[in-house]
Amino acid sequence: MRHLGLTAAVVCGMGMGAANAQELLQIDMNGLGAEFSGQAVFDENFTGTLHVYNNMGSPDPDGDAFILDVLIDGMNQGTGGAMASEFAFDLIAEFVDGSIVGGSIMVSVDGDGSENTYSSVLLPDGDGSILDIGGGTFLIGGAYGGGDHWTNPGGTFLGVDISPWGSADGFFNQIELNFAGGGTMDLDTDVDMFFIVPAPGSLALLGMGGLLAVRRRR
Repeated sequence: MRHLGLTAAVVCGMGMGAANAQELLQIDMNGLGAEFSGQAVFDENFTGTLHVYNNMGSPDPDGDAFILDVLIDGMNQGTGGAMASEFAFDLIAEFVDGSIVGGSIMVSVDGDGSENTYSSVLLPDGDGSILDIGGGTFLIGGAYGGGDHWTNPGGTFLGVDISPWGSADGFFNQIELNFAGGGTMDLDTDVDMFFIVPAPGSLALLGMGGLLAVRRRR
């Protein structure tokens, strides 16, 4: 799933950094499991919990999750990706009236000889995070900051040097969910995680939701 063009345009428009090399790290994951609870129907005013996941060694329910690419500034790093048994992903987002009020995010890999894990907390977003695009499909955006960040900040992720992002905050862009037919589970969820080279004021900007490409206009 690629949404880098729109995201990069938003980043540059905010003055988050000029044309410095290796500014934006992206992890592109496909086929994750997702389920929600707390409300009978998932919609733009959802109140409850969304869980998106792949558990290393005990994968998402149909076992076909994978990391497609690791990219830097939109360029594929030739990692070859990772299958469901080689990585873990866990996103727990708490919503009130369609806005993220808290939660956590984690991605971990154990397939490149240099295990690494990123973990952080989700930042509250008071402007709405869910966009209904019809047919039971929704797009969700959010930001994260704080938490433990990388367990090995000077190391690699699937062979890619992540040291410039060792203390990075970031955002997830356009998570695509489909709960057609009134179901509470989706077995084919795509997630892109982005990490921004730390810059003064970046956390505050993320907290305002300025980097999110998915917005719900009230």
